Amino acid sequence: MNISEQLIKEIVAKVCENMKNEDSMPFERNVLSNGMMSIKTATVECEPFPFDIGPAAQDKTFALDVLTLEESPRLGAGVMELREGTEFPWTLNYDEVEYIIDGTMVLKSEAGDVTAHAGDMTFIPKGTSIHFSTPDHVRFIYVTYPADWANQ
Repeated sequence: MNISEQLIKEIVAKVCENMKNEDSMPFERNVLSNGMMSIKTATVECEPFPFDIGPAAQDKTFALDVLTLEESPRLGAGVMELREGTEFPWTLNYDEVEYIIDGTMVLKSEAGDVTAHAGDMTFIPKGTSIHFSTPDHVRFIYVTYPADWANQ
């Protein structure tokens, strides 16, 4: 059997592409060799929020980053959920855009409140102190700049 060098290169490239797509993230996503990807947000199961936000909100607040810093060193992104009646203070040391997937979010600040429903977007500029809250529940996508929002 005579196998050409070109065929071997094609097989190796395909195996490498398949290995790249076999992801260890705990949700469905498709990652291409150039870094582009699609993420099935419905499969993202958020984890308990890793920061101390007080006992009233701690067990009702969940989040999960969907990009690693290696994959995206400039922009961060993830999914967050707040259960019914959750409210906690937070000061953002980064810019954040949110897209509401489901439910209602109320962002309370000294300047006033912003209410967003499924299909709406919000923007919170760096340095803003707010209270995240929801009267019922909310699930949303967040995008942050810089990506390493947790260490800002």
